[in-house]
Amino acid sequence: MARRRFGGRNAIRSVFSILWIALGCLSAFYLFTLFTGQTAAVSRTAATAPSGPAPAAQAPAAAVAPSGTSSADVSALQGNIQQLSQQLAALDGRLRPIESFIGPAAKLPPSNSVSTSMPTAEPKPQPAPKPVVQPPPPKPAPAPEPAAAPAPKPEPQAAAAPKPQQQAAPVAAPPPAAPPPASSAPAAAPPAPEPAAQAEVAEEQVDVAAIDPVALPPAANDGSTRYGIEIGSVASRDELRPLWREYLTKHAALVAGLQPRRVHAPDNKWRLIAGPFANAQDAEGACSLFKRANRPCAATVYAGDAL
Repeated sequence: MARRRFGGRNAIRSVFSILWIALGCLSAFYLFTLFTGQTAAVSRTAATAPSGPAPAAQAPAAAVAPSGTSSADVSALQGNIQQLSQQLAALDGRLRPIESFIGPAAKLPPSNSVSTSMPTAEPKPQPAPKPVVQPPPPKPAPAPEPAAAPAPKPEPQAAAAPKPQQQAAPVAAPPPAAPPPASSAPAAAPPAPEPAAQAEVAEEQVDVAAIDPVALPPAANDGSTRYGIEIGSVASRDELRPLWREYLTKHAALVAGLQPRRVHAPDNKWRLIAGPFANAQDAEGACSLFKRANRPCAATVYAGDAL
C-alpha cells in the first residue's frame, strides 16, 4: 500500500517535471527565434542599405518591416505560452487535492518488507480422529434356576371303556374275605418282593389323599399279615389274566414291582389282588394313585393264588 502511494506521488512529480521542461524548451526556442530573427533582419538591412547616407524617413520604415514580421511570431508564441500556462494552472488545481491527500501518507516510514507473493491458502484443520467406541462388556449369563422336580404324570386313561361287569364290581363290593387259617397261610405266601420294587412303589406314593383307613380283619394288624390292593373284579377266572395284561400295557407305572394274586370271593366273583405292601398306609397310598387314574382300588389283605 505504501509503495502504491509513493508511486502515485512520483508520477505526479514526473508530470510536473515534463511540463516544466516542455515550457523551458518553448521559451528557449522563442528566445532563439527572436534572436536569430533580429540578426537576420539587421544583416539584411545592412546588405540592402546604400553606401551613401539614406534619408531619415526610410530608416523607420525599414525598422518597422522586420519588426512587424517578428511581432506576429512573438504574438503567436505568447498565445501558445499563455495556453500552456492556463493548462498548467488547471492541472495544478486538479492535482492539489490529490497531493494534499497523498502528503500525509508520504510522510509515513517505508515498510521494511512487503510481500508480493500470492497468498497461500491456509491449511485446513485436520478432523479430530473419532474416538474408538468400545463395545459394552457382555452381561454375565444369569444363573440357571434350579429345575423343579417333575410332577408325576397321571397315567393315561384306558382307550376302551371297561366291561360292565368290572364297573359293577366296585359298586357292590362284598366285605373282604376272611383270612385263611394260619396253617395254610405260610404255604400260600409268595416270596418277598425285591427291594427295587419297593423303592419304586415308595416313589409313586406322593400327595396321598387323607382317606379313612380301610376296615381290615383283626388278624391284619398283628404283624404277620401283608397288605395288598384289590384292583379289579371279574365273573370268570379266565378274565383275570387279560385284566392284568391291560394294567401292564396301559398302567405299567402303577403296577411296577407288584405281584398279582387271585381270590374267589363269597359272591362267586374273582378278585385281582396286587401287592404286597409293608403296612396299610402304603396300600392306601397306592390306591390313591390308582383312583387318580380312574381305576378301581381298595386296600385289603395280600392273599390268594398266583395267576
